[in-house]
Amino acid sequence: MNATPIPVFDKTQPVDYSRLARVIAVVNDKGGVGKSSISANVAGEVAADGDMRVLLLSLDPQDNTGEDLGYAHTGRGDGGENFAAALLGQEPLSPLKDVRPNLDVVSGGKVVARLNSWIQVEDDASVWTDNLARALEYVADDYDLILIDCPPGLEMLQKLALVAARWMLVPTHVDAGSRKGFSLLADLVIEAREWNDALELLGVVLFNVPVNASRIKNAAVEAVAEGLQTSEPIFTSTIRTATAAAFDSRERGQLLRELAQHAKSNKDVRLQALAARRRGKTNTAGESTPVVATSAIGVAGDYEALATEIITALAKAEDEQETQA
Repeated sequence: MNATPIPVFDKTQPVDYSRLARVIAVVNDKGGVGKSSISANVAGEVAADGDMRVLLLSLDPQDNTGEDLGYAHTGRGDGGENFAAALLGQEPLSPLKDVRPNLDVVSGGKVVARLNSWIQVEDDASVWTDNLARALEYVADDYDLILIDCPPGLEMLQKLALVAARWMLVPTHVDAGSRKGFSLLADLVIEAREWNDALELLGVVLFNVPVNASRIKNAAVEAVAEGLQTSEPIFTSTIRTATAAAFDSRERGQLLRELAQHAKSNKDVRLQALAARRRGKTNTAGESTPVVATSAIGVAGDYEALATEIITALAKAEDEQETQA
């Protein structure tokens, strides 16, 4: 990595945060709480409606987003090279175009982890603190929504994402251990607000919620509300537990909404085959249909509901800001 960046940022001018009003950092310092899955599937849901153009940034060294969206299987990702170069001011962000209709992606990868380590050992790491915000300024006008998938552990990059974001979306499991990530995140938020005082919490999402476990869900909501001192930012939409569907999604490089379409089609074919056998007819079409977890149908509905709730929350917040102005 070149330690001498090309100065393309005009550091004499403040970041124009009005251009970053639709940037959401999906963040929690606890791992395994669904940040990448939520980022990819919400981005896919919003883009699929056709009214909004979406950019998704993956700050994940493993680039799980590439697995979710399938570009990792085709070699389209660059391992985080462009993201690193843009953050260092060496070149503009150059997203992968139309990974899905209306959805562009800046891919992550192993270069991201090296970049985080490199910034941490710099004599003055604060020099880089608003560089992601400045890099996004170059492309923000091309998009109606920008999501940043922030992996745990890479605290410098999490901070840079929060400095660039207007909103935080915080996924968490229902267990107490996962909710401890809030206290770790709080310190980063305090630091980020020294640069970006507009940063606010858009909402908390409960991830991997057991189906029909209303008691567990209610207890988690109460605990999160107590930790945040408010229940308002907790979204009513939750993402249910569906291990088989999650596995199929990454294996096939399909979002849950896409996997659900296959599951519905396969279910119809199998029902037709079963009905034919009951009538004494030979119909083995359903027996050769590739197996896809039917639980994908329910999870896809969860993500659709969550995407709708996120857009509704954004619209409400923007309306309130206009009224106050």
